Amino acid sequence: IGSYKSKKKNIKLTKNKNILVLLSNIQEFYQLINLVKDKKNLLKYNYLIRHYPHASDKKSIIKNIIKYNLKNFNISNASLEADIKKTFVTIFSATSAGIEAINHGRVGIWVNLSRVGMNPLFDQVNNFYPSHNSEDLNKKIEKVRQMSYPKYKKVINLQQKFCEKIYSKVNANVIKKVLNS
Repeated sequence: IGSYKSKKKNIKLTKNKNILVLLSNIQEFYQLINLVKDKKNLLKYNYLIRHYPHASDKKSIIKNIIKYNLKNFNISNASLEADIKKTFVTIFSATSAGIEAINHGRVGIWVNLSRVGMNPLFDQVNNFYPSHNSEDLNKKIEKVRQMSYPKYKKVINLQQKFCEKIYSKVNANVIKKVLNS
């Protein structure tokens, strides 16, 4: 059948300190806080948090941002595309929105925020700068941040090529066939 998440858009790269964080549940947010608290160097970045749209955890996320005085954490109220335009890299764990952000032109860093290693990449995380702790995450963010534009494009192309295996383009003929059967 295919998916619209397979659609590629190359949104112009923004060189800044803004990171898009795509969450699938509140536990991933708590784990992100632990990573940032563990490695103070991670506090130099701005984190744009997109919570899972069908979850009711936005208030809890806001309470924790206030509780831990995370001035560099903001909740997104914009579209995914608008958020991608504001950031230079995407962090994700168990959500397929990470693949969508990659297909829109942002390098994806897979971070084990779920604590069970669950991911939409069918465990093929090697080309997605896997991070299992705060030190890994800091190194991977710095690596992406220091990339030249040609290197960044090379990485995006590699990640997008893999993502094509997960989400194929929408095939109207298959949809019609299913609906007519």
